[in-house]
Amino acid sequence: MSPVSKKPNTFLSKSLFIRGLQCHKSLYLHKYHPELKDEITEAQKALFQSGTDVGILAQQLFPGGIEIPYEGLSISEQIKKTAWEIEKGTETFYEASFSFNSIFIKVDILHKGKEGWEIYEVKNSTGLKDVYFNDVAVQYYVLKGC
Repeated sequence: MSPVSKKPNTFLSKSLFIRGLQCHKSLYLHKYHPELKDEITEAQKALFQSGTDVGILAQQLFPGGIEIPYEGLSISEQIKKTAWEIEKGTETFYEASFSFNSIFIKVDILHKGKEGWEIYEVKNSTGLKDVYFNDVAVQYYVLKGC
């Protein structure tokens, strides 16, 4: 709970939404008891870095885009920066940020194609997993809502 509002934080990110689909208890503990989380291992750090590297490689397929950084900006600032860039006419984004119905997402690559906006979800994997469909579905839901 927020110390000011005394109301539970009902905000969800895309990753928390997916976590909740996979395990309700994990979502609950992550949201309300983050102090119980394990330390991040070196192997996990290496996996995260590998995913980041794949994302950077994928961005090269759509050169000249604008990155909406996570670090250094609040969530509302990320959303405002994305909206401002869209209004300005930017056609390619890396980590474009949106929120709808208390769900926050960052789209790996958002590109304005000939028929409209296209989303590209980048994964460090050689195959499809069921969870990837949920990942894209929640992005679609938020984007349609916006």
